[in-house]
Amino acid sequence: MVLTQGVNRQIKRMCRACGYHVRALKRIRVMHVTLGDLEPGEYRQLSMKDVERLYRDCGLNRS
Repeated sequence: MVLTQGVNRQIKRMCRACGYHVRALKRIRVMHVTLGDLEPGEYRQLSMKDVERLYRDCGLNRS
């Protein structure tokens, strides 16, 4: 399931409305930045390409 803009517990509520029970959810990316095999609490450095694209996609100028 791909959610482009979510609100609190939106996927669980949508599934419940269709008669499904959600056991677990896993985020695999934020915008274009994939999370890979990161464990909860871990992080990775973003490349300059990732940073530039985040600024552009958010409509911000990087100064």
